[in-house]
Amino acid sequence: LVLGIEDTHLATYAIRKLEAKGLVAREKSGKERLIAITSEGETACRLYKDLRERILVSGAEELGISPEAMTNVARLLRVLSGHYDQAARTAASL
Repeated sequence: LVLGIEDTHLATYAIRKLEAKGLVAREKSGKERLIAITSEGETACRLYKDLRERILVSGAEELGISPEAMTNVARLLRVLSGHYDQAARTAASL
């Protein structure tokens, strides 16, 4: 994972919070820091996935939105988010 310098503090903060909850573990290898998910972290991710599925997907289906349409919308939002981030970085460097 490569982050822009403006994002590094956010990642560090998030990793510290996750580590404090026992969801990830950190170790040093030379100058690098390695972060790995713990079994508790895997369980939390699985529970989140199941909850997200129940809330978002079933809610969308109740509105008549197919899983394929949800996939397309999610893909479009990821692309737009990437373009927005790039535009913000470009504008900040002017």
